[in-house]
Amino acid sequence: MNRMLRFFSMVLMTVFLLAGLLANEADKKVTPTNKILVVYYSRTGNTERVAKDLASRLGADSEKIIDTNKRTGFFGFMTSGKESVQKTPAHIRPMKSDFSAYDLVLIGTPVWAGDISSPVRAMLMEHKGSFKDIAVFATSGGDDPKNVLKTIEELAQRTAKAFVDFSRKDLQDKTAYESKIKLFISQIRE
Repeated sequence: MNRMLRFFSMVLMTVFLLAGLLANEADKKVTPTNKILVVYYSRTGNTERVAKDLASRLGADSEKIIDTNKRTGFFGFMTSGKESVQKTPAHIRPMKSDFSAYDLVLIGTPVWAGDISSPVRAMLMEHKGSFKDIAVFATSGGDDPKNVLKTIEELAQRTAKAFVDFSRKDLQDKTAYESKIKLFISQIRE
């Protein structure tokens, strides 16, 4: 009788231990704890619009890159293009976020003269090697965004999980915008 009681006790303990382990594994799969940051620069407000939308939909933190240079008007536009072509980083305020504390950082930039904005270049140069994983989004008024992804991946020292470019037309067409946002988010979540 004692042997049988001990046997059933051991079986019950084993069952409870296995049930506990399985419950912990199920919890890990159901409740992901990925921490996401959206970091961006916006001169005209287009990139900021996309950044805020992404942060809201993903429940992510966000931080705007603050440029210390005046970029308004014609001369601001021309200076911005010149800096992009010359690959000159802008003077930016220190970032508040610790990029290494995030599982994924979404990096947003306007396309200037076919490449990234100088404030985004400055942020990437200052925080090289701080990213665990990245995704990239860009807004453009017609410039070809093909260099944007390449430049960001080189400066961040990471391959992007996803990339999307929003043209001026995409930003004005609600259907096109929604389609691109949803596709980008689905790629991030893979």
